[in-house]
Amino acid sequence: MKTNLRKNQVPNTKEAQKYSAIIHRESNCRFLSRQLKKCIFGILLLPVLFIMTARAQSKGHIPLIYCTDLFHPHEDPDDHLDLATVFSMAEFDVKAILLDQGKKQEKGPGSVPVKQIMTLTGKKIPFAIGLGSPLKSETDTGEDQDIHYQGAVNLFLKTLEQSSKPVQVIVVGSLRDIVAAFNRNPDLIKSKVAMFHINAGRAALAGDEWNVHLDPKAYKRMLESGLPISLYPCVPLNNINSSHWLLKHYSDVFETAPLVLQNFFIYALSVVDTTEINPQEALKMNLRPWRRLIWGREKDMWSLASFINAAGRKIFKYENEWKALPTTSGEQNEDIFTMVPARIEVDQKGFTTKLDYESSNPNVLTIVQKNQEEYPLAMTSCLKFIYQDFQVNVEKTESKCKSRKIAK
Repeated sequence: MKTNLRKNQVPNTKEAQKYSAIIHRESNCRFLSRQLKKCIFGILLLPVLFIMTARAQSKGHIPLIYCTDLFHPHEDPDDHLDLATVFSMAEFDVKAILLDQGKKQEKGPGSVPVKQIMTLTGKKIPFAIGLGSPLKSETDTGEDQDIHYQGAVNLFLKTLEQSSKPVQVIVVGSLRDIVAAFNRNPDLIKSKVAMFHINAGRAALAGDEWNVHLDPKAYKRMLESGLPISLYPCVPLNNINSSHWLLKHYSDVFETAPLVLQNFFIYALSVVDTTEINPQEALKMNLRPWRRLIWGREKDMWSLASFINAAGRKIFKYENEWKALPTTSGEQNEDIFTMVPARIEVDQKGFTTKLDYESSNPNVLTIVQKNQEEYPLAMTSCLKFIYQDFQVNVEKTESKCKSRKIAK
């Protein structure tokens, strides 16, 4: 507001009172305006802060112990894909990694890809190799095996003891170390494990399955333990009662992943000798030209449903694509698969002798594909988007993976 006073002019009394009143009103108006702006800004910011807080809370809030028959060179490269999946899902707070089959780990150390993933993510996760030989009986503790192979069982028990809340356990391999730990301290495991997600078994009578074959006594003991089990049978292939699906081309899930994660996959699938190319150095290289030898291959896959379930995600369809996302209020998820109670029993060889989906005395929750035609399409789409979410630790990798022209 303008006044008739010139600079340095002293007003008379009436003019001074009038001038003072004007200044006071202007000051009050400016103050109220500032306060109103702050209030409006605060109101507008609240939803943003709420969303940011919710996202922050959703990250790493599920403690997880991951048990895997991961090797390098690989026996089956799906184990490398599974490892990358675990570290691409922000919900998981990975507490420990158990490397199955200790004797074989010495010849093909799964520590190679584990260390690569930790380099890419900047995370430091304790890991250890497991028992070297199958359990001799269903109650075997494995304590008579060489001390060199006790690491995984000890790490499993120690991690549970130190956890402040129940842990999710995902198994993609044998149940040897888990069952040995249970035989040593059943009360601890009953109180500290929220759910065992087991990728093993056969959803049909008779016949064998690889992960069960690795230690049939451990598998039988697990099914009879009374522990909370979500089971994802690996066979029969292309069956609604198994978790199996076919990835038609690696490119369908790799092509849009971060470049350093593509390097991880290329190195693993090319079965590179670590003495020829250092696995850590490989992450810094431009391995994209090698993709032409790999991207067109198909791959049998199994474990993704267990990761989605353990993370508490649901599958949503958006036009012709599916995404596995945290449950969002108001959206209708797709019933691609579900978990149903069942009773499954096996003999001493691990062969399925009973498979009852209507039992009044179930011992597992087991997967059932709700839409067999869409299941592989949905799994492929979900995995693609999960890999896109892989968080690269920029501080550790930026200097190693500088911008460069990518071969097309």
